[in-house]
Amino acid sequence: MAALTSSIDNSPKTAPPFQIGDDIEFRGWRGRLEPGVNPFGASGTERVMVTDDSGIQYWHDPVSDIVFTSPRFSQASLDLAYQKPDAHIDTRQFIDFDRNAWKRTADRSFVVSKLKVDLISRWLAPGATVLDVGCHLGLFVMLAQEAGFACKGIDVSADAIKIGTEQLGIPSLSACTLDHAGFEPESFDGLVIWDVLEHLYDLTNVMQQCATVLKPDGYFFAQVPNHRGMSARLKTLACKLRIRRGRFHHFGFPWHLYHFSPRSLDVLVRRAGLETERIRSYSHRSKSGAARRGIPAWINQRIESLALSDYLYIVAHKTSAARPVTSKPEPPLND
Repeated sequence: MAALTSSIDNSPKTAPPFQIGDDIEFRGWRGRLEPGVNPFGASGTERVMVTDDSGIQYWHDPVSDIVFTSPRFSQASLDLAYQKPDAHIDTRQFIDFDRNAWKRTADRSFVVSKLKVDLISRWLAPGATVLDVGCHLGLFVMLAQEAGFACKGIDVSADAIKIGTEQLGIPSLSACTLDHAGFEPESFDGLVIWDVLEHLYDLTNVMQQCATVLKPDGYFFAQVPNHRGMSARLKTLACKLRIRRGRFHHFGFPWHLYHFSPRSLDVLVRRAGLETERIRSYSHRSKSGAARRGIPAWINQRIESLALSDYLYIVAHKTSAARPVTSKPEPPLND
């Protein structure tokens, strides 16, 4: 029996093709593969848009225009990964953190945080209560507080919150999920959930929680990857034609479970009882502070206003009489 036990190989599979049920290691992250699902419920019209070199498929639903990944890492697998504060950002740069130097050097994390503060400032007055869901280290919370907002942040990574609180000195941060945060209904004038929705297994339920903690006439701000952006379409086409080598890295496997479009993003917020005010996009260039270099600024602004760049952002409004919306069936897209 000992000999038999010792012969069992528990090491993850590292070479494709991968399939449902496999324990795999992908780009340094280990996880078990499970079937992916349409977050809006099966429409019966889903089709495989593309299959990458490792056997991961990206499915498109023409009814809602959502793209979802299948197979995908199990939630337990990714939950472990998200506990690491450096999962998506090198936290070493925040050792001996100098707030003024961070602003002067216009690090990407500063540029993005400043973009978010500028956005909410167009819709909310100073003094408004704001919640950042998925705040990570709390950099946006810090800038929002400096701008006069009563801003709090929550994140699933206790280590990231510890860095934000102890090393960066940012108050009002908590390590928890929204459903365990203990906020009363109608607590916040604004809610920010930036680069988070595409990671959520229980997407529609979290959206309802967001709507619940918003005050009547409160505002919802979110950013997600845009599968209808020009860059994403060109990269997908190049991969299909074998012009661009790689495993469709722009789809963000294993992190991203979904990719949105203006249409699917609008469906998502309406199902939570919110009304869309604006959908636009930020490009990689804007988020890195490079929008003024290379192509003329007016071209970059036009691309973003038409929601044709890499990321979509939405501003939605909870009206005083907001109620959860049962969406009418949408006609399929023809493309």
